[in-house]
Amino acid sequence: MSKGRKAVTQEDFATFVKEVATALTIMGTDIMKMQTIFYNYLDEVGKMEKPTCVSCKEELMIPLVKGIEKSEICPNCGNNIYGAEAVTFEDWDKGIVGEEE
Repeated sequence: MSKGRKAVTQEDFATFVKEVATALTIMGTDIMKMQTIFYNYLDEVGKMEKPTCVSCKEELMIPLVKGIEKSEICPNCGNNIYGAEAVTFEDWDKGIVGEEE
């Protein structure tokens, strides 16, 4: 050990971990508040789509903001929100334009 430094004890480390956990909790709470404000604002100005997933019936909130990709995959169940698979370029090249019957 170098001169003037004291060894870190288990107690010191436990205190450090508690303080970091507290800071992360505070930051997480603030982020959740900002997200709520942001989503409510987008809803007020008509920039929020609120579809209900046909598979799991979860109501979703999709921001309609330029530059943000809009996904049709439900974050809750992983299925297509609207019940139909999106047409891919590969499907289009094969002549498939929707669900095959």
